[in-house]
Amino acid sequence: NFGLADADSVEFVRVLWPSGVRQTEPAMKANRSLHLTELNRKGTSCPIVYAWDGERFEFVSDIMGGAIIGYLLGPGEYNQPDTDEYLPLGEIDTKDGSFVVQLANQLEEIIYTDAIHLIAVDHRSGTTVFPNERLLAEPPYPEFEIIALEGLRPPEGAEDHMGNDVLSEILAVDNDWVENFESTGIHGYVSDHHVTLDLGDLSAIARPVMVAHGWVDYAHSTSNWAAAQRGLALHPPKLEVIDESGKWKQVSADMGVPAGLPKQMAVDLRGLFPSDDFRIRIATNAAVYWDQFLVGSAVDDVTAIHRLVPTRSDLHWRGYPEDTSINGTFAFEYEYETVKQTAPWGSHSGSYTRFGDVTPLTQKVDDRFAIMFHGDELTVEFQDTLPQLSAGSTRTFLLYADGFGKDMDYHSAYSLSVEPLPFHAMSGYPYASSEQYPHSREHQAYRQEYNSRRIKGYYE
Repeated sequence: NFGLADADSVEFVRVLWPSGVRQTEPAMKANRSLHLTELNRKGTSCPIVYAWDGERFEFVSDIMGGAIIGYLLGPGEYNQPDTDEYLPLGEIDTKDGSFVVQLANQLEEIIYTDAIHLIAVDHRSGTTVFPNERLLAEPPYPEFEIIALEGLRPPEGAEDHMGNDVLSEILAVDNDWVENFESTGIHGYVSDHHVTLDLGDLSAIARPVMVAHGWVDYAHSTSNWAAAQRGLALHPPKLEVIDESGKWKQVSADMGVPAGLPKQMAVDLRGLFPSDDFRIRIATNAAVYWDQFLVGSAVDDVTAIHRLVPTRSDLHWRGYPEDTSINGTFAFEYEYETVKQTAPWGSHSGSYTRFGDVTPLTQKVDDRFAIMFHGDELTVEFQDTLPQLSAGSTRTFLLYADGFGKDMDYHSAYSLSVEPLPFHAMSGYPYASSEQYPHSREHQAYRQEYNSRRIKGYYE
């Protein structure tokens, strides 16, 4: 029971559920019982990318999946962010002489966007290129590399931890995932599970590389707090191979996962097989949904890498493109043209970047961020100054993004405010009192000129 004195109603009721979900119910009269059901919602992820394909802006995926700050790993322990990511864009085209992408903050988080570049990779026709990207649990994180592959093919066999044949599930990107695991009741934590792949004969391939497509349902800070109370620990996918005696041998404690929404990642298998048995086993207790595996031969077929910086970046309000859940999960697809103007999100308090031209903030990594509130959109244009392709070549486009993100999970650090601002040289987040955001004349001028949009916080 909650007393209201002389009031006959309340403006709203706010609930903090044990899962970390903050929920607001609208005005209601006094002298009544209130029955609430916790919202089952996806509050955080990463910024969503849309690219102009010549006719419309198409949803690509999310980006900067490892850039979260203040993420609780366990009591008193926080993550080290992986601030950048290279994302394949698929088929894109110019619009009035420029390539155009949209970066949208659609969920309950702050996005601190530091740099956005367009990468054009020229390579021989007949090869497929991938960035050396995957989400790891801790540093060192993957270094930038463009990997060209030929002869991509699926495994010859696939089996889950229960002995089921799952080859049909991993042959194509079709949202028919390998997901034979049980929930633990903690978001992102599932029962131990593995998939065993027979990659066929790789003896003639000098540098075999596996391409895995799937997505991960992240454990939240509150998930990790709850898991610690139960003595549970999250284990990233470990990679095992068959040794000379025919037994499984671990060759990587963290193979990585696709960062966030469904996408591909590359895994270098060179030098990992001690015998002519080319089976691998991927084991974890994280909620990873594998959709496809391919293996190919890395070749030196990249002829040029062009990096375009923004010629125009504009920050503005747009709203929340409509989402569609894939298979009833927290993997979503988005329809750019259908936009809602409201969303059930809370608000971090503080000073966000004002609307308008923010081109200087997106051209290089310098800790001067375009700070985005949910519902904001960043339109980034890259003038097409690329040279003509040579005969027999093709071009693949990637989007490079660097920055940070922060959610509103109850157990995340500084989860109700924009401040303290992150920076690349910090030892971690939260950082020590002996550290501070850069205080140079350039950074002071940036904060005064750009970060003038004050937004009232969720609990202010």
